[in-house]
Amino acid sequence: MRLICTKAVQLLEDTYFEEVQQKMLYVILSHRWGKDEVTFQDMADPEKAKMKKRGYDKIRKTCEIAQGMGYAYAWVDTCCIDKTSSSELSETINSMFRWYQNSAVCLAYLDDIDLRMEGAEPAGVLYPFLSGSKWFRRGWTLQELIAPSIVDFYDKDWRKFGTKSHPEFLADLTRITKIPAGVLGNPDKITSCTVAQRMSWASDRETTRVEDMAYSLIGIFGINMPMLYGEGARAFIRLQEEIAKETNDLSLFCWALEDDPSVDEHGIFALSPSYFRSAHILVSLPWAIPREFSLVNGGIRITTQLRKLDEKFLLSLDCGYDEDGIVGAISQNIALRKTPSGYVRLDPASTYEYHPSVVHLQIPLATEAIFIRKVISRSEFENTKLAHSVAFQGARDDVRVYSDHRSVSAFPRHLWDESRNIFLATGFPRFGVTQLFVGRVNLTD
Repeated sequence: MRLICTKAVQLLEDTYFEEVQQKMLYVILSHRWGKDEVTFQDMADPEKAKMKKRGYDKIRKTCEIAQGMGYAYAWVDTCCIDKTSSSELSETINSMFRWYQNSAVCLAYLDDIDLRMEGAEPAGVLYPFLSGSKWFRRGWTLQELIAPSIVDFYDKDWRKFGTKSHPEFLADLTRITKIPAGVLGNPDKITSCTVAQRMSWASDRETTRVEDMAYSLIGIFGINMPMLYGEGARAFIRLQEEIAKETNDLSLFCWALEDDPSVDEHGIFALSPSYFRSAHILVSLPWAIPREFSLVNGGIRITTQLRKLDEKFLLSLDCGYDEDGIVGAISQNIALRKTPSGYVRLDPASTYEYHPSVVHLQIPLATEAIFIRKVISRSEFENTKLAHSVAFQGARDDVRVYSDHRSVSAFPRHLWDESRNIFLATGFPRFGVTQLFVGRVNLTD
């Protein structure tokens, strides 16, 4: 961790300051990057650094405020990281949450807020114009708001107008970000929030690079992962994979593809935090027995009891919404469809609510281990449609089924779709199946 000497406004020779970090002896800056930022290489030549006036002014002002508070060190992401070193960049991104958490004070610089123009008063009446700041839309500033214990807010001319610990200002921050006040006031409480809820905080945020949307959330979930710039949207899939390795919170799969209701099938993983936009009040069901699931090749494997609803399976995610003071009264489910290569998410534009007092769902099916696809490519989607288009019904037309008649087994098991009583064809010219029944039957002529 490189630090700036606040008195000389220069990078210090020593590279790592673990003792300084552990004792919270430095001030850290949170801001939006502009086009004229000072880099690590620029800081080697003070005169060259000063030529980038807007970027240098932020560094200088951060040091000035820090020194006024009695701190000898400061950290600014633009110049304290050698971004030409991939290993240093990766280490920094994986450590970022902790560095902000260990800072004495975080200075949040909102360069698009001007208190004089807005005519704003102290905390409590800032919401109407504060919510329009782009600082609240930047991906990286999410952890920079949550992690530090003390966050002081400054406008474009470095006038302090609020602090995170002020009760009324904290209420404004909660209204803007939808992050619970308890989490903003105490970062250690972040683990009490569901995975989906934490994802929702980033649902309306943006980053310059696609990969950074995932990398900026590493600290929020307490995980580590290598940086692979160039992987694009794959980074967010990897983020979910790493989360899945560390938790059995099924809310990871409680998302809805709101922007494209035309998509019929999807993998179990979301492609963007925006899929979690409506999950900001999602809680874990207090009575649910935690279920383990594992990340395997191509998807996840979970031992569970599915339910049937119409011609689909429902998977309970052990999370829900409060109602009438009852925690998790409305539980959340997602629809699944069986394919020859495993289950896929059906109707990804919505989740299915289930109230305990409602009995329209059938009793759970037998407990079994199922495989759910992680993602589905366009070609795989077309193959899935083909498998269902040539599927055939399990029961024969010349078998009259009585009320006490039921199917007890079907082979091959992985091709039997119990929700619709069909076998899925595989595309092979020779194809045979067997279905076993228990009950009274009457064979007609």
